[in-house]
Amino acid sequence: MALFFGLPVKELAPFIGNRIRAGGTGNSVVDANGHNLLSLTHSFGGGTSAHHNNLIRVVSEDLERAGVKVKTTGKNGGVDNLFKGPLSGGLPLGDRDRDITNGIIPDMVVDASEFENSAGSELGGAVHLVDMKTHASTSDHNSDSTTRGQVAKNRQDKVNSAYFKKAKWLDHVVHGSHPDEQGPVERELHEYGHNGRVLGPVIGVYGCGSSDLSLLRDLAAFQLARKHTEHHNMDFFQARAMFKKKTESILGTAHRPWLGLDAPQPSPRLCHPRCSILYCSPCIL
Repeated sequence: MALFFGLPVKELAPFIGNRIRAGGTGNSVVDANGHNLLSLTHSFGGGTSAHHNNLIRVVSEDLERAGVKVKTTGKNGGVDNLFKGPLSGGLPLGDRDRDITNGIIPDMVVDASEFENSAGSELGGAVHLVDMKTHASTSDHNSDSTTRGQVAKNRQDKVNSAYFKKAKWLDHVVHGSHPDEQGPVERELHEYGHNGRVLGPVIGVYGCGSSDLSLLRDLAAFQLARKHTEHHNMDFFQARAMFKKKTESILGTAHRPWLGLDAPQPSPRLCHPRCSILYCSPCIL
């Protein structure tokens, strides 16, 4: 809240003037308003990566529990060679272009092709590329939008466009494809998802979640409810609602360390003007 109104952040008071240790930031120090921390890049410690990987683990385990086939890095065949075929047979990649190739390696491949595509499970009927994103407390949150979850949506939308932009560039470099035509990499990308869309689920530091995160949760809850009602006398919609709450709870627990919450608390008020809150007012319904 202090960041939004441009006020000093009281939690930073004991650290004002301390040097910020991070690559590329020079002699930046902690300031009262947190501006230097908000613009921090290449921070040490690996906390963001650890949190990101933990969220991938939680989401993939929920999906596997529901009977959905999931590939992640180093698991079930991995995800590193998805575009190996389309990238072969052309000019060799330079170091810079290999870095771009890494940008189209997803965190997960979710195979929902065997499931129906319905209002309660909109991912059915396709194999989806999933690139999980965490959204730190950056200036992106200083949005004047009154739309619920707009900050997370903006970050999510960038994922799909970035994949296609990189695919088109790789086709140009490797195969000489023109900007107005589809090359092998872009064609392969269109084989995934609905109309080629890459899922970019986002979960933010203030607890907001994007719609793609909701779709993955709905897929897990739908399949868990279907399996549950095969053996228990329970209404399907009640079962689905129950598993939605369970998956929300598990995801919320995984997200708590990033928010600095070490012990469960009932409905913590972590409100931010531009985000919905995962715990007290879930935006991933």
